[in-house]
Amino acid sequence: MTAREREVLELIRRNPTISYAEIASALGISRSTVAVYIASLTSQGEIMGKQFVLAENYVVCIGESAMDIYGFTGDAAPEGGSRIRVVSGGVARNIGENLARLGDSVKLLSVTGDDRFGEMIQRDCADAGIDTAGIFVRRGASTPAFLQLTDAGGEPLASVHDGSPEVMVDIEYIKQKEHIIKGARGLVVCGIPVTAIEYLHDTFPDKRIYADMTTMSEEPGIQGCLGCFYSVQANKREAERVTGIRIRNDDTLNRAADILIRRGVHRVAITLGVDGAFYKDADGFSIRRRTTPISHVVNSTGAGDAFAAGYLHCLLQERSPVYAVDFAMACAVLALMAEGNINPNMSVALAEQTMQNYPAEG
Repeated sequence: MTAREREVLELIRRNPTISYAEIASALGISRSTVAVYIASLTSQGEIMGKQFVLAENYVVCIGESAMDIYGFTGDAAPEGGSRIRVVSGGVARNIGENLARLGDSVKLLSVTGDDRFGEMIQRDCADAGIDTAGIFVRRGASTPAFLQLTDAGGEPLASVHDGSPEVMVDIEYIKQKEHIIKGARGLVVCGIPVTAIEYLHDTFPDKRIYADMTTMSEEPGIQGCLGCFYSVQANKREAERVTGIRIRNDDTLNRAADILIRRGVHRVAITLGVDGAFYKDADGFSIRRRTTPISHVVNSTGAGDAFAAGYLHCLLQERSPVYAVDFAMACAVLALMAEGNINPNMSVALAEQTMQNYPAEG
């Protein structure tokens, strides 16, 4: 969005019934120029319809919520902490909570069971500032659960996921929540079926869809709907699975990103663990960034979700790609320091301080 477009949008926010002539007079430009700006803002999803209906400034996260149970083995137990932690999880929910802690307005579309875990998820989301009105509670169903044993280095030793189709986000559920989706600034999808992705893209063609490929990289037919996504964030293994490219160096990173871009993705971010992250967009700009390693990892499970949230936060703020990747890596560092899957102290200020404490380089 350009500076002039921001000025036009601000005038409309102050007076949604303002005319083209009034905008032109206020900014000292012609009515035809105003029309160009209005068309651009409409294509960006900032304005909907001829009566200057403004898109609300919230993000919708769509996907699984689950209860995460972590067991810290041997020396892995955090100092002074318990060897077992039970926290709200699920990739979509985790990204949503991180976004909310970064100051973004978030609505969650997810399904839980009518059990204690489902109640805990609803409460934890609300406490984090997530709008939970769209969560559907399936009577008689069990909320998904994720169990993981973690070693002294914060890496998973073994894990088990327990979930059923009863608590999956599907097209029928999405149809019931269209009123929420219509007003969204952007859609974040994680772990939903290909049919649901295609329905979102076809029904809401003006909405940018940001995809986190956790679990979705294994979905049959995912390669055929990559063009539905404005942005894709994946780790190395997920990117290899989706593109068929074995990633070994910068050349193969570029080739993998190019495959995604040729299929219609505008922005690609691939995380590489301790080796940092890679970014490339449809304009041909690419960067490889590495951050300073931290001395002790408590739990690595939430790092990918934190990176995704930090990256998305910056895309929504229209920050530069370099800043977006560096900020996202700082969010991942904060997650690595937490016992659970979310660092409860996550904030823009703390992420920016972490960027200084653990500087990235390219």
